Amino acid sequence: MTMNIKVLESKEVWWAITKEYDIRTDDGEELTFRVAETPKGTDFYVLTDDGWESLKNDNPIHVTFYEEWREGTLD
Repeated sequence: MTMNIKVLESKEVWWAITKEYDIRTDDGEELTFRVAETPKGTDFYVLTDDGWESLKNDNPIHVTFYEEWREGTLD
């Protein structure tokens, strides 16, 4: 037997987005960054020889990446 249903409400209750950016600096260094966003916050990672690591505040490339992301100039 087939039953009919009527949707009363549909809403998003959770979301997660991870974007990956491959960048090249002025001196030719290439790096891969990830920005992982959820309702709980945003995390930033860079790919190293040891795997994904959080950005470091004392690394000028990491700081520049974060600032460019925050300003919306990466996309």
